Amino acid sequence: MLFVLLISTFFSALVVAILVSIFFKKPLAVILRKLIEDDIYESWLKYMIFAIYVVSISSGVNLWKIERYLYPSSSGEVVYEITGSSIAFEMYRSVINSLTSLAWLLLTFYIVALIIFVIKRIFDNKTKEIT
Repeated sequence: MLFVLLISTFFSALVVAILVSIFFKKPLAVILRKLIEDDIYESWLKYMIFAIYVVSISSGVNLWKIERYLYPSSSGEVVYEITGSSIAFEMYRSVINSLTSLAWLLLTFYIVALIIFVIKRIFDNKTKEIT
Protein backbone atom coordinates (compact mmCIF):
# COMPACT_ATOMS: atom_id res chain seq x y z
CA MET A 1 0.00 0.00 0.00
CA LEU A 2 2.93 2.32 0.63
CA PHE A 3 3.94 2.01 -3.01
CA VAL A 4 0.44 3.07 -4.07
CA LEU A 5 0.68 6.08 -1.77
CA LEU A 6 4.04 7.11 -3.18
CA ILE A 7 2.94 6.66 -6.80
CA SER A 8 -0.34 8.50 -6.25
CA THR A 9 1.35 11.53 -4.66
CA PHE A 10 4.00 11.53 -7.39
CA PHE A 11 1.40 11.50 -10.15
CA SER A 12 -0.64 14.19 -8.40
CA ALA A 13 2.39 16.47 -8.31
CA LEU A 14 3.29 15.55 -11.90
CA VAL A 15 -0.20 16.41 -13.18
CA VAL A 16 -0.01 19.77 -11.41
CA ALA A 17 3.38 20.43 -13.02
CA ILE A 18 2.07 19.51 -16.46
CA LEU A 19 -0.98 21.77 -16.13
CA VAL A 20 1.00 24.71 -14.77
CA SER A 21 3.65 24.39 -17.48
CA ILE A 22 0.93 24.29 -20.16
CA PHE A 23 -0.77 27.41 -18.77
CA PHE A 24 2.41 29.41 -18.14
CA LYS A 25 4.68 28.40 -21.03
CA LYS A 26 3.47 31.15 -23.36
CA PRO A 27 3.56 33.98 -20.76
CA LEU A 28 7.02 32.87 -19.65
CA ALA A 29 8.18 32.82 -23.27
CA VAL A 30 6.84 36.32 -23.90
CA ILE A 31 8.55 37.71 -20.80
CA LEU A 32 11.84 35.99 -21.52
CA ARG A 33 11.78 37.09 -25.17
CA LYS A 34 11.22 40.67 -24.04
CA LEU A 35 14.04 40.55 -21.48
CA ILE A 36 16.52 38.54 -23.54
CA GLU A 37 16.57 39.78 -27.10
CA ASP A 38 18.38 36.74 -28.42
CA ASP A 39 17.53 33.12 -29.17
CA ILE A 40 19.00 32.11 -25.82
CA TYR A 41 15.62 32.91 -24.24
CA GLU A 42 14.47 29.47 -25.43
CA SER A 43 17.09 27.85 -23.20
CA TRP A 44 15.90 29.90 -20.26
CA LEU A 45 12.32 28.90 -21.04
CA LYS A 46 13.30 25.23 -21.00
CA TYR A 47 15.02 25.78 -17.68
CA MET A 48 11.93 27.44 -16.21
CA ILE A 49 9.74 24.54 -17.36
CA PHE A 50 12.26 22.14 -15.80
CA ALA A 51 12.16 24.18 -12.57
CA ILE A 52 8.36 23.95 -12.57
CA TYR A 53 8.57 20.16 -12.71
CA VAL A 54 11.27 19.92 -10.05
CA VAL A 55 9.56 22.28 -7.62
CA SER A 56 6.16 20.66 -8.11
CA ILE A 57 7.34 17.10 -7.60
CA SER A 58 9.75 17.85 -4.77
CA SER A 59 7.14 19.78 -2.82
CA GLY A 60 4.24 17.52 -3.75
CA VAL A 61 5.87 14.25 -2.71
CA ASN A 62 6.56 15.07 0.91
CA LEU A 63 8.51 12.07 2.17
CA TRP A 64 8.59 13.45 5.69
CA LYS A 65 4.79 13.21 5.87
CA ILE A 66 4.74 9.76 4.24
CA GLU A 67 7.17 8.46 6.86
CA ARG A 68 4.30 8.69 9.37
CA TYR A 69 2.93 5.58 7.72
CA LEU A 70 6.17 3.68 8.36
CA TYR A 71 7.55 4.82 11.69
CA PRO A 72 5.93 6.37 14.76
CA SER A 73 7.05 9.94 15.45
CA SER A 74 7.51 9.14 19.14
CA SER A 75 7.69 5.96 21.18
CA GLY A 76 4.10 6.17 22.37
CA GLU A 77 2.44 6.77 19.00
CA VAL A 78 1.10 4.18 16.63
CA VAL A 79 1.95 3.97 12.95
CA TYR A 80 -0.81 5.40 10.76
CA GLU A 81 -2.65 2.93 8.57
CA ILE A 82 -2.72 3.48 4.81
CA THR A 83 -6.33 3.44 3.64
CA GLY A 84 -8.14 4.78 0.64
CA SER A 85 -9.10 7.93 2.50
CA SER A 86 -5.51 8.51 3.65
CA ILE A 87 -4.31 8.13 0.06
CA ALA A 88 -6.93 10.63 -1.11
CA PHE A 89 -5.91 13.02 1.68
CA GLU A 90 -2.22 12.73 0.78
CA MET A 91 -3.04 13.30 -2.90
CA TYR A 92 -4.95 16.45 -1.94
CA ARG A 93 -2.02 17.57 0.22
CA SER A 94 0.29 16.88 -2.72
CA VAL A 95 -1.76 19.07 -5.07
CA ILE A 96 -1.98 21.92 -2.56
CA ASN A 97 1.75 21.79 -1.71
CA SER A 98 2.69 21.69 -5.39
CA LEU A 99 0.47 24.64 -6.26
CA THR A 100 1.75 26.66 -3.31
CA SER A 101 5.38 26.07 -4.22
CA LEU A 102 4.77 26.81 -7.88
CA ALA A 103 2.97 30.02 -6.99
CA TRP A 104 6.05 31.14 -5.04
CA LEU A 105 8.38 30.10 -7.86
CA LEU A 106 6.42 32.02 -10.48
CA LEU A 107 5.91 35.04 -8.22
CA THR A 108 9.65 35.20 -7.64
CA PHE A 109 10.30 34.90 -11.36
CA TYR A 110 7.82 37.66 -12.19
CA ILE A 111 9.21 40.01 -9.52
CA VAL A 112 12.78 39.52 -10.75
CA ALA A 113 11.63 39.92 -14.36
CA LEU A 114 9.80 43.14 -13.48
CA ILE A 115 12.88 44.54 -11.75
CA ILE A 116 15.06 43.65 -14.74
CA PHE A 117 12.50 45.16 -17.13
CA VAL A 118 12.43 48.44 -15.20
CA ILE A 119 16.24 48.61 -15.03
CA LYS A 120 16.47 47.85 -18.73
CA ARG A 121 13.88 50.54 -19.54
CA ILE A 122 15.76 53.13 -17.47
CA PHE A 123 19.04 52.20 -19.12
CA ASP A 124 17.48 52.39 -22.61
CA ASN A 125 16.01 55.83 -21.85
CA LYS A 126 19.36 57.15 -20.62
CA THR A 127 21.15 55.90 -23.73
CA LYS A 128 18.54 57.59 -25.93
CA GLU A 129 19.04 60.88 -24.07
CA ILE A 130 22.81 60.70 -24.57
CA THR A 131 22.54 60.17 -28.33
